[in-house]
Amino acid sequence: IMPFASYGFNKCLSGDTVFYDAVSDQSWKISELAELKLSNNMPSLKLWSKDLINNEWFVDTLQDVFYTGEKLVFKVKFDNGIIVECTENHMFLCSEGNFIEVREIFEKKYKVELSDSVFGTMIESITELGLMSTFNCTMLSKHHNYAIVDKITGSMICSKNSHSYCYGLL
Repeated sequence: IMPFASYGFNKCLSGDTVFYDAVSDQSWKISELAELKLSNNMPSLKLWSKDLINNEWFVDTLQDVFYTGEKLVFKVKFDNGIIVECTENHMFLCSEGNFIEVREIFEKKYKVELSDSVFGTMIESITELGLMSTFNCTMLSKHHNYAIVDKITGSMICSKNSHSYCYGLL
């Protein structure tokens, strides 16, 4: 139980994070999805996910979205222009093949894997935004990750969802 308590609701995104349906390209803020879920009106969303064993992107089903509390949120700017607002312990897939927390990626200069480049991207800056409502999600497949899509660059970065780490601790 303790590993779940320390992880389950800590790797979070700001409510303004936008998810794009991989099939329809319709967009939703994660905070909107959480509100719709509470009223049993959450749409069936398909998000890109990554099979790390076969190194392939595939369409996965968003299973759940939930509020994770008020947390300290940071604006994370990558050197290719992608911006993500998340907690500093949110995890992204790095070129080394591991999911690593934002703070460590920045400090150790790891490259975050991109969907459309073998070179990856590095975190250019991290700016504290303050306490904000945060959210996370779970995916249906066993891979437990999802893509954050940047419509300006066309790139996707792979983000770990909250429950995937817990499964690894069992």
